[in-house]
Amino acid sequence: MKNVGKIVFVIGIMCITNTFTIAQIPDPDEILQKAVSALQNIKSITYQAEEYSIGTVKVGDTDAILTPHQGKVLFVRSTEDEFFGGKVVIEGELVRTSSERTNSKFKVVYDGKKIRKINYKRKIVYVNDPDQKGMGLLIGAAELVLKDFRAKEPFQNTLDSENVRYDGVAVVSGKPCHIIHVFFANDSSLEERLWFFSVDDYLPRKVQTISGGGSIRVLTLSEMKLNIEINPSIFFIDAPEEYSVEVYQGFGKSQPALSNGELAPDWTLSDSGNINHSLSDFRGKLVVIDFWATWCGPCRMVMPFLQKIHEEYKDKDIIVIGINTYESGDPVKFMQDKSYTYRLLLNGDDVAKEYRVNGIPTLYVIGHDGKILYGEVGYRPESYSKFERIIKDNITKK
Repeated sequence: MKNVGKIVFVIGIMCITNTFTIAQIPDPDEILQKAVSALQNIKSITYQAEEYSIGTVKVGDTDAILTPHQGKVLFVRSTEDEFFGGKVVIEGELVRTSSERTNSKFKVVYDGKKIRKINYKRKIVYVNDPDQKGMGLLIGAAELVLKDFRAKEPFQNTLDSENVRYDGVAVVSGKPCHIIHVFFANDSSLEERLWFFSVDDYLPRKVQTISGGGSIRVLTLSEMKLNIEINPSIFFIDAPEEYSVEVYQGFGKSQPALSNGELAPDWTLSDSGNINHSLSDFRGKLVVIDFWATWCGPCRMVMPFLQKIHEEYKDKDIIVIGINTYESGDPVKFMQDKSYTYRLLLNGDDVAKEYRVNGIPTLYVIGHDGKILYGEVGYRPESYSKFERIIKDNITKK
């Protein structure tokens, strides 16, 4: 930000707190530049966050009062990530303002590849790619992540503003903070923003946004820790066995599974030895396909049944294949540790989309002629007997 052609205001007041004294008015431009430098040096950050609104805000054409929410954020900054600016875990709750309703918990994670969100009330774990409607899973949680933490060029709109002033010092979450007041005169939807930058490290502890309609949104950050050691496993959700796992499709209806009698789409995938296999390679055999992931509890429940089918019918013309999809763990090690010996194929996300997989596990039985005999989503105790019956009924049909 340059001071040429810009109106820079300062408030000529000495601010004194128990821990901090200003004898001279700081340059707001210098504070902003230090804030940019401090943020760009961050590799990871964790903090407690609280966001709430005062007055109504525009949601489309509707005036709405936003539900306050709070939680813990862990963010690993990456300027190379085009979707969210880095990996993130957000765990918190929507704070109900009525005594008749309880707070609603949420947890959402993004590991740089997949976005997952756990719905505690419905006992569902949702998953999808960020470019395949997955970003919708972050709604209601991403607001706790300061956008400038995610930006390649943090505080850019503030730096570009023609009107900025220094408003003194305030204590936020126990930290003395410089107040930078910015005016966005050319944006009718956003007129003012107050930044509260810590005197110690120049990272923001609060941002207050005042819209053109007079509503105020406040985000406060506390208990901030920088560049801590992080276990990569924190960036995925291990779905409990009693939960279902669904591919998030937004608010519309999910696509139906492939129908019985429909020709199964061909595919080519590699195994752990980097050897390619295609569905067409197994024409003339019965093929049992399971779309699964290591973090999916219901998937883990199905796998012993698949191993049993593999062992009991290994001398017949039957192939059992686990197609690993929506993965964050190590499927090869998982199957080795569990002594599962049926065929494992990797990186099956694109194939899952072709097969209209809307939840995992999704299982298909494909006949000798390459057509779908049966499809099923989720785990059911009676699955083994059903699959065995289908296999027995079709094993000799060629």
